[in-house]
Amino acid sequence: MATRHPHYLFAIHGLICFILLLTFSQRAFSQHPAAYYRTFEEFLEVMAEKQGDGEADASFLEDLQELHQNPVLINEAELEELLRIPFLNEVTASSILEWRRRYKLFYSVFELASVPGIGRELAEKISWFISTGEGWSSSGSDTLHRRRGIHELLSRSRITFPYARGFRGEGEKPPAYAGNPLSLYTKYSYEQRSFLSVTFQGDKDPGETFFKGTNRIGFDYYSGHASLELKGIIRRVTVGDFTVRSGQGLVCWQGFSMGKSAEVMQASRNMTLIKPYASSDETRFFRGVAVSGRYNNLAAHLYLSSRRTDGNITEDDNGVRKFTSLQTSGYHRTASEMEDKKSLRHNTAGFLLTLYNSKVKTGLNGLVESFGVPCDPGTQLYEQFYFRGRVNFNLSADYHFITGRYHLFGEAAVSRSGGLAFVQGVEADLHDQLKATFLFRSYGKKYHATWAGAFGAGSAANNETGWYAGLRFLPAAGITLSAWADWFSFPWIKYGTAAPARGHDILLQADFTPRRRFSGYIRYKTSLTPEKETSGKIYENRETTAGNLRMHTKLDIRNLLSFTWRTEWSGLTKPSSGKGMLLLQEISWTPEKLPVSASLRISGFWIPTWEKRIYAYENDLLYSFSTFSFYGKGFRSYLRLKADLLKNLALWFKTGLTWYPGVEKTGSGTAEKPGNIIRDVKIQIRYRF
Repeated sequence: MATRHPHYLFAIHGLICFILLLTFSQRAFSQHPAAYYRTFEEFLEVMAEKQGDGEADASFLEDLQELHQNPVLINEAELEELLRIPFLNEVTASSILEWRRRYKLFYSVFELASVPGIGRELAEKISWFISTGEGWSSSGSDTLHRRRGIHELLSRSRITFPYARGFRGEGEKPPAYAGNPLSLYTKYSYEQRSFLSVTFQGDKDPGETFFKGTNRIGFDYYSGHASLELKGIIRRVTVGDFTVRSGQGLVCWQGFSMGKSAEVMQASRNMTLIKPYASSDETRFFRGVAVSGRYNNLAAHLYLSSRRTDGNITEDDNGVRKFTSLQTSGYHRTASEMEDKKSLRHNTAGFLLTLYNSKVKTGLNGLVESFGVPCDPGTQLYEQFYFRGRVNFNLSADYHFITGRYHLFGEAAVSRSGGLAFVQGVEADLHDQLKATFLFRSYGKKYHATWAGAFGAGSAANNETGWYAGLRFLPAAGITLSAWADWFSFPWIKYGTAAPARGHDILLQADFTPRRRFSGYIRYKTSLTPEKETSGKIYENRETTAGNLRMHTKLDIRNLLSFTWRTEWSGLTKPSSGKGMLLLQEISWTPEKLPVSASLRISGFWIPTWEKRIYAYENDLLYSFSTFSFYGKGFRSYLRLKADLLKNLALWFKTGLTWYPGVEKTGSGTAEKPGNIIRDVKIQIRYRF
């Protein structure tokens, strides 16, 4: 009976979620408004959960928080600035501009619900990121922000107990990690709206040295920028670190894009811009100088970058140095990791040209890059078409075309090798209650683009062909039905396959908001993934089908308490029938008249293997995000506190505990920890003046 106990818990927990949905859905849905988020933190949590399986991209949540702190002025913004808001596309942004041309001003952000193609649900989402001009954020004065600017000093630290094996020596053998187990991050920023942005930050991961060894000047990673906004033809000059986003991501897209998530209408890329960089990610950015300008309907961006990056450097029999791959983990703890640190010079220069008119936007994007030593990835069959040499370039043309309720978009690109890549899609508002999107992509096996971030099943924009279709249907107020399917194939062998292969991903989701303070959703996702396996000396492809079912409900009480229930099941339905289960409950306390808030979560999980793992986003510190990976058998809980100590001083604290009963150790290799209990503690302080 003991082995069946988790299944009974799963059934009971799922039944509770279902009963709650029925209980709060007794009245007609038309009597209730759409989704509502009490706080911005709650909004972030919902958006992170909608990213589907896997790690929620921290850059996405960081972008949202930065945009919330510096919202778009809805009565002044042009198309390009409106498209900074991730939930807007060319059609909806153009509808806002047309409404403004007709009625002049928005006097309240809630007027957006009346704009064709927006509606109440989307209006509530973007209301966190816009201002009518009376306030630049949830606190502070826009006038003060324009005249004097805002300084922000932020510092956080994290530590986990017990220490991993990499921090402990064995006999006379020293520890594998050169530094201590403490994580440290410090950031200073200054923002004066429409004029100046300055940021400087330093980061140390667990195991990296601090003011010793290879980091005698302090942190392992430093980043910073100064960005000046100007009037006239030259609009912005940025010196230091920055990111570039262009077209549909075939040439360059640094940072987050929605991709395949529950936000089914976010397949297209809608921004062409250069943005100052202020994230703790150590890889996906440029370092140098960037200039942006505009003359009438022509926008131009030029950039030049030169930085040392991590790479695997080797020498051939003749003593010629080369690199086999770039390192993107950002860790410099062990001797081999420190040997790769900043071992490779990477130079990049590029341009973006965009021509606007009322219905068409066309662009030309170019990038050339060179490496300090040539690239020679290897001689394996799957590596046959990888990039080789020291110099590469990419050139592409992209477009957006709006006609009525239809938005057509696409990009075609070529690389130095002659490889081609192509994206074509359409987003359609078929009805006020029905939206659809379709996208076709074809990335050649010889197409090479180091900085690409295009839509796809793989991490690189090459060796892939696919069709994506998404639908969003609003049958009644308070109900949203979403579905998408992606069919893809790999024309050539990949690292994880034994031959050309194909697969698919499918998601079905129903969101319910029967009452203003109650919401929930049911999500089912299935995927077919090709993987290579061996029987003796012969490798062949095996198709693995995975399925996940999630039931999630949330109840708010009097703007004070929030209760969350979730039951999730995962299973590899082919070739085995193993199952995994996660039960999650959370309570959040957010009093209106007290400068404190708290949240407590308790989770139980029974997941036999890593392949059946289940992810869950955890509400974390400001500008810090985490997604916990559940597998094995155990329990996890965490407590998060926030307190506004003074007018401009805020403190965050989080402590978590994970218990794996019946095991003597967790992890493996240098990450191995003794015992079956893992504790983690985080603290952060922010001062704004």
